[in-house]
Amino acid sequence: TLFRSPVPGHGILLHGPPGTGKSAIAQYVAQRSGVNAILHLDLADLVREDAPAKLVQYFEQARLQAPTVLIMDDVDAVCADRNELRSGSQASRLISILLYQMDGIVDNENKHRQPK
Repeated sequence: TLFRSPVPGHGILLHGPPGTGKSAIAQYVAQRSGVNAILHLDLADLVREDAPAKLVQYFEQARLQAPTVLIMDDVDAVCADRNELRSGSQASRLISILLYQMDGIVDNENKHRQPK
């Protein structure tokens, strides 16, 4: 079952209106999965100048403590339509970093690796 044998490198996307329990469900599943760490990040908080560094630190911490469950709230706060983003803007950099870091979570053999 999911709770006894989580599959590394696979994700679950929970989508819905605020206040419907998405984070609570993710936290419950994470607690029951037997991972080393549960890391929670609210991407809406990443509006400061140090946001890119904080996002990288979040994924580095996850790799160091693997296996880890990453809970990211408010992804839509930084992932607007890429066609509407200015090149070099803070939001554009955060999206690039997020995608780059997510690409480096697990390779095809489910071994943890650094991004390319």
